[in-house]
Amino acid sequence: KFGNIMFDVRKLDNLKQVEREKRRNTDIENTMNYIEKLQVDKPGFVFKAQRDSSNEIISLFWTDSRSRLDYLLYGDIILFDTTFSTNKYNMPFAPIIGVNGHSRTIVFGWALLQDETADTFKWLFETFVEVMGGKKPIVVLSDQDAAMKVVVPKVFPDALHRFCIWHVWRKARENLKVYFHLKKCMENDLDECIMQSLTVQEFETKWQEMLEKHSCAKHAHIKQMLENRQYFVPAYYQRVFCPFTRSTSRSESFNSNFKDYVLRKDTIETFIRQYELFHENVIHIENKDRFLSNEKVPVMWGYQQFERHAAEIYTRAIYTKFLTEMMNATTFGVREIEKDKIYELKRNFEYE
Repeated sequence: KFGNIMFDVRKLDNLKQVEREKRRNTDIENTMNYIEKLQVDKPGFVFKAQRDSSNEIISLFWTDSRSRLDYLLYGDIILFDTTFSTNKYNMPFAPIIGVNGHSRTIVFGWALLQDETADTFKWLFETFVEVMGGKKPIVVLSDQDAAMKVVVPKVFPDALHRFCIWHVWRKARENLKVYFHLKKCMENDLDECIMQSLTVQEFETKWQEMLEKHSCAKHAHIKQMLENRQYFVPAYYQRVFCPFTRSTSRSESFNSNFKDYVLRKDTIETFIRQYELFHENVIHIENKDRFLSNEKVPVMWGYQQFERHAAEIYTRAIYTKFLTEMMNATTFGVREIEKDKIYELKRNFEYE
């Protein structure tokens, strides 16, 4: 009771919901007006909307000509992660991320989604492929979301779907913390199985040894990890080239940086306006990287001819990574078992 006005909590919640819907509809209308202006000012800007049975917009996707060109060049690998809701309606922010020739994080497409269900992800990825002219990625890297596990093989049947190794370890530490506490070597042994196995056979042998050593074969999470091993154990996808992408940390870092441009209370229209500012900064960084690669002479590590050839064909950032791999290669030794036929490759030292 409030003065002479009678109300109950349910009625008050209903009134609040109606008011929220009015504000949201006004925001959508303003957003659509702004998008129409963008499509005039920026040729190549593409916008798609998912609608419900009442023809109301529930999810948004947009991209531009620069992002589409980037996808044409670097779209073999995409990273996808929805780590936070970034506007006043708590719509999951879902950028589709890639890596350019300077090893920088770039955006192929932007989305605000109604939820994180399989149907919504399916709409997003199908829309993405349509806008990108039918091109599909070779590798999709995501967290261990159950919906993603269903959707990726449907929309990208020929792609390798990988789980973020950081998420895998976080889940393992959450579910196996008692084992890790009681059995001091178990975490190291698990890491040895996952990250240090060169072949599938080596992984499976090490895994069985770990199960017997720590008596953990019946643990539910250990069973689940074994069932999902092809998603995160490198030995299972060595034939697919996917460099510098072990986790979705690029997506999470991108999301974190974008938070500097938007607030939780921001409208959809404000969000899209801020996307433009953020994207301009990304382009500025790429231009600086291009200048560094074209105008500066890199420092050589050794005196091999192929190192100089690499410096000519790679960007500065990729050349630096190439040097690291070249140095790491010196930790391996080769032993001839049968002349000109069989060789044994052995790691003599560990490296990060």
